[in-house]
Amino acid sequence: MMTGNAGHGLEGTKQALRTQPATSAPSRIVLSEQETWSCKVSAGGLDVTCLSGQAWITVEGDPEDHLLVAGSTFSTLRKGRLLAIMAFCNSELRLRPVRFHGQSDGTA
Repeated sequence: MMTGNAGHGLEGTKQALRTQPATSAPSRIVLSEQETWSCKVSAGGLDVTCLSGQAWITVEGDPEDHLLVAGSTFSTLRKGRLLAIMAFCNSELRLRPVRFHGQSDGTA
């Protein structure tokens, strides 16, 4: 996984995002190029795995943005925070609760 502070943050995108509570988050999402999706992180955290394509992830309160490529996973334990995803190209992602509660943000 690659991370970096791309300076995007949520400030400019928060208004345009369709937000869902993580409890209603689908287990898989398919995004077209430049399409966005977001949810609130539920208790226990969330793993996001890129199955195909490339996607940018930002989490409210996290100073770094994250780039996922096929085969990489991003994990966050930031309960109640907004997580936003934007696809750089057609992408498929899998969402599921964090498997190992000892993980910190951004671990694979």
